[in-house]
Amino acid sequence: MKFGPGSRYGIPSTLRVALGVLILVLAVPSVSFAQSPFDGTWKDNPNQSKFSPKPLEFTLSNGMYDCISCAPKVHVKADGSDQVVSGQAYDTLAVKEVDARTVQFVAKKNGKTSWEQTRTVSEDGKTETVKTTSYPPNSTSPVTTETILERQGKASAGANTISGSWKIKKVSESENALISTIEVDKVTVSADGKTMTIVSEAKLTGRVSTFVSTKQKQHNCLRCDGNKFGVV
Repeated sequence: MKFGPGSRYGIPSTLRVALGVLILVLAVPSVSFAQSPFDGTWKDNPNQSKFSPKPLEFTLSNGMYDCISCAPKVHVKADGSDQVVSGQAYDTLAVKEVDARTVQFVAKKNGKTSWEQTRTVSEDGKTETVKTTSYPPNSTSPVTTETILERQGKASAGANTISGSWKIKKVSESENALISTIEVDKVTVSADGKTMTIVSEAKLTGRVSTFVSTKQKQHNCLRCDGNKFGVV
């Protein structure tokens, strides 16, 4: 996991599910919308958002940094040089141990900095502050984020104090990180009613996504009273 820009709070999957329900309610074999109720500019509300209770886990020991909770896991030298990684949104990661409570990170994609980060642990070892500056590829304005973590598991003996397991307590973002403009350009259902295609664009990140869904058969209908979709 990296603390940087991404698909925050599952917006793409929300669009897919909600639009699928909308089409089922309309119950027409083919439909195309010039404008969706999801079109427009949205602002994240971190105070009402719920973060996963599953801990983040990483270690820095004997000159090596490991992100255990990353998928895939990250295992690189912590000597301040760019280390090649795979399966992440970035392709190199530089980790520099500043002192026993502070570590700096620089992630790059195709040689360009994607994000920079400083993690600092409080003197009592219970809180970790993660300050990140991200550089979206389609924007000249950097995005800043501050994440507060609470310790869940102790660091192993001799490891830097950023090590251990941590739970996200609070996230604060710059204004340009909170604003997302999402436009559903086209929603169509095939003539046989079996396939739905959604094309959406997130203006802030410049990502254009296409979601294709296949209608599933209904089983064990508890109350099928004329509704052809078997909705109870």
